[in-house]
Amino acid sequence: IFFFQAEDGIRDAQESRGLGDVYKRQEYMGIHNYFMRSNQVSPACASPSEQISKESKEVRHSSQTGDEWTLKNLRKQAKSLTFNTIVKQNVNKWENSRVTNFYFENWKLKEIGGLIFSMLTFGLSAIQYELQYIDSKKHISDALLVMITITAIGQNILRVTRYKAMLSYFKRRRVYSSNATLASTGHLKFLLIEIALNIPHPNIVTRDVNFTLFSPVLKRSYTQTLNEFLNLFQLHQIFIICRMILTLSYYFNQSAQRVMSMMGLQSNYLFVVKSLLKSKPFTFLGINLLIGVFMFSFALRICERRLTNPDDPLDMDFGNYWNCIWNIVITMSTIGFGDYYPRTIPGRVVIALTGMWGLIVFSLLVTTVMNFITMDPIESKVYTIIERLRSKRKMKNQSQRIIAEAFRMKALRRRGIEVKDKEVSDLHLSINEFKNTITNYRAMVHEGTSIPEEMSRYFT
Repeated sequence: IFFFQAEDGIRDAQESRGLGDVYKRQEYMGIHNYFMRSNQVSPACASPSEQISKESKEVRHSSQTGDEWTLKNLRKQAKSLTFNTIVKQNVNKWENSRVTNFYFENWKLKEIGGLIFSMLTFGLSAIQYELQYIDSKKHISDALLVMITITAIGQNILRVTRYKAMLSYFKRRRVYSSNATLASTGHLKFLLIEIALNIPHPNIVTRDVNFTLFSPVLKRSYTQTLNEFLNLFQLHQIFIICRMILTLSYYFNQSAQRVMSMMGLQSNYLFVVKSLLKSKPFTFLGINLLIGVFMFSFALRICERRLTNPDDPLDMDFGNYWNCIWNIVITMSTIGFGDYYPRTIPGRVVIALTGMWGLIVFSLLVTTVMNFITMDPIESKVYTIIERLRSKRKMKNQSQRIIAEAFRMKALRRRGIEVKDKEVSDLHLSINEFKNTITNYRAMVHEGTSIPEEMSRYFT
């Protein structure tokens, strides 16, 4: 019985399925080779002494009968029987694709649930922040605060179940042992960090709590509500949402993880990010750019809105969301006109983080554009062939013009007509241009030696 480890689970040798029919032999092949060696002791016997005694009896029997084939056949049958028994005993230790698919789908379900709760919590926080400035909507704002608390509790519960589902999946994949826990694998600290970041959220208890801050630019104090700063903690939901989207990506599915395992790679989110940058670079960077713009604009508005003076037309109105977006875009692109700038310490922190985020995104964007306009090997070959044809036509036209001009001057001299110096200099200039064209053509031929020269004959 021979089994293979495919990227979608255990398959037998009679039927091959999976992406590219990629297979990998497991440790049972080593067991088979171990017992098929002639110098090893067969485990069919209880001890080495019994094995030696059994073989000596078989040798004496074979020497009496003269049938050496019988001895070899007995050895082969005993070793084959031992290997088949070991395979049957250990087959349950190998991965079952149906079971791992079930655990992976369970993990994805928890991710989708967490994605919905994260988007709901962040959306409710943003709406509540806008409604708290409208006196006629105070009751709606209070109801949203209660809903935010409920969604935050549900989100923490889903995060715990999400990490448990992930651990169960990796146990079935044999990445972790069956006795592994969240603490022993190191995932517990990440779970506690996510829960700690989600605990401070806008709520009905801290609705009327205020504190005083100082503006180093205006040299005066101002009042900020605690719920407004708790809204800043909800920005971490953006990163949780991005992580969940990466988990649901094609480059993190079952087949991708098995292929990476076969190649000795560890399946993580960094590989997914690299894959997305390679397959869809402009889409990926565009989404990250938009996420950064709206996230930092929302944070800047929270930090700077309290200093807005509606009676002063020259004042920087950060209460207008579009002014915040303008300031963030100018900062991310490293232009910085200076027409809008933060006047609070939290606002300065937001702008500093915005500049670092914009530096990363735009650096990757420049690299992506350079890779986009760089020719691949096939395009380079096509370009070389086209340039050869262009140089051939150019040499043909130049040679015709030089020959015609030389014959014309020769005819004039036979008639006794003096040739002007300008015409002679123009002829020498044409000859030099012809020589340069020949030199460039030879360089292109030398550069593209792998391209058959006969190909250009079809276009003459």
